[in-house]
Amino acid sequence: MFKAYLDESYNTRTVCVGGFLAHEKVWQEIEPKWKERIAYENRKSAKLGFPPISRYHATDCANLKNEFAPEKGWDIPRQIKLTKRWIEIIQLHRPAGIVMGGGAADFLKNFTSDTERWREGLYYFSIIMCLYHIADLMEGTSPNEKVSVFYDRGKFAGMADLAFHSLMDDPRNAHVAKYFFSMAPAGWEDCLPLQPADFMVYEGFRRIDTSIRGIDSIRKSLQEMVGKKTTLIIGHFSEKTFEKMIEGKKKELEELGFFREGPNSETWNLKSSL
Repeated sequence: MFKAYLDESYNTRTVCVGGFLAHEKVWQEIEPKWKERIAYENRKSAKLGFPPISRYHATDCANLKNEFAPEKGWDIPRQIKLTKRWIEIIQLHRPAGIVMGGGAADFLKNFTSDTERWREGLYYFSIIMCLYHIADLMEGTSPNEKVSVFYDRGKFAGMADLAFHSLMDDPRNAHVAKYFFSMAPAGWEDCLPLQPADFMVYEGFRRIDTSIRGIDSIRKSLQEMVGKKTTLIIGHFSEKTFEKMIEGKKKELEELGFFREGPNSETWNLKSSL
């Protein structure tokens, strides 16, 4: 059995969903190493009179806030050392990283009446595309295996459930659905692999957010993972991609309460069609 763990990252213009896919035996090797590093950081903090961290949270660590704030013993050199350790673990065990996302501007060109729900809509499309890429990876490497997917139980859990059942219940997706065993929400308290997923989606989010703004740069932490035999799939929607996806899911999107305005877009028929 393979397991995929997905989380989300977003700001005022971009939403991404992503994480890691690996065989359950690989996760059994990653988890103790990840837990060991968290314990090490907490021992270090305790010796210096600082409080422990409850978990790794990428946004907080990158921005030195909340549990990773300077007044709690954290600074940039310590942050960098921790990030390097995560990359070492990933490079050693090589789970496949997947991050998909999109920007508010492209979404709102097609859903002009949904200015309050663009994050939900982008999450819906992004997690569907993550599932398609997971299926593609399974087809290429382990066609006789199935995947259990776990996603963060946060504010988008309802959209995740809708997206999964949309994929599984649509006969056009039989070539994709056959690779999935289940998909369920989980919390970081009892599901440690959501922490590596948080790391991956944050790194992918930073790449996608800059790309959407027309900036062609890659963070050093992501560069360290690229080209090291670690499979990474990172991508975002364009306006044209949205038009194609929306046409393929028009009826369902209307049932979800999303309203598309403007001229009809072209139809599409791809291997990963929705």
